[in-house]
Amino acid sequence: MQSDNINYELYRINQNLKGSALTQEEIKNWIYSSIAILKIGIIKSFNAQEQEGIVFIPEYDGLEIKTRNISNIRLNLDKQDTVILLQSSINIFNTKDNNYFDKNYFYILSDANLNTKKLGLASSSISISSKRPIEFKTDDASLREAFVAVVDALREVTNSLANLRIIGQAEIEPTFRIYVERVNSQISQITATVARLLK
Repeated sequence: MQSDNINYELYRINQNLKGSALTQEEIKNWIYSSIAILKIGIIKSFNAQEQEGIVFIPEYDGLEIKTRNISNIRLNLDKQDTVILLQSSINIFNTKDNNYFDKNYFYILSDANLNTKKLGLASSSISISSKRPIEFKTDDASLREAFVAVVDALREVTNSLANLRIIGQAEIEPTFRIYVERVNSQISQITATVARLLK
């Protein structure tokens, strides 16, 4: 019965708003100013383990507030890093806090610098799909360069084994060269696969 009363009240309110462009505009402005807006914050301190920290907001004369990262990307933020904050009148971490008036909560949505030293993705599985080659780089070298170096080293080993010469009465097990060729073939397959994925 209580649900029916609530539905009726919502219906009545909706009917009263029909045809009132001014009222609808006021509601939109209230939602914009009271429920969810974005702000820029600067990190003062940040706990990467808990994903919580203190930020100050230049727009509010350096107001310092406690905040928490709510994205699915774990951040490792340093002092003075810039972040994008979601400002809301709703406390999403305390469902019992239903006083939405004269309150503001701030949540970290993302790192605005895009140069975070460490970045972890909180996910049980990761799937990447791309029509173009995927490029991974570090300050030292690209992933492809590192892979090529490893492959070159493996080929050097297999070539040395394939060209192994026996001096004296020693004999090589007949299947030895078969295994060497098999390893060489597998390296070629891996090289071709990675070449399609990486630049």
